Amino acid sequence: MLSLKKYQNKNVAIYGMGMTGFSAAKTLSLLGANVFCWDDNKNVRKKIKRSKYLLNKFWLKKKILHNIIISPGINIDKCNIKKFLF
Repeated sequence: MLSLKKYQNKNVAIYGMGMTGFSAAKTLSLLGANVFCWDDNKNVRKKIKRSKYLLNKFWLKKKILHNIIISPGINIDKCNIKKFLF
């Protein structure tokens, strides 16, 4: 089990908001993290806007992040945030 305090008040970004991304966002929110989400797919971004999670181009503000979670379906060699990651 994740430590309840480990993510409390931490800024966590999630790149890729499919099933895994939404599940991670839900869990991190319950643990008290500030969750920033992004997906390159416009339809998925519309879904994020209807949820309680923040849609945010977090890579533009990378100094504020404590952790980044990349969904398993994301190819990091071809994703939009490649330069941010390396």
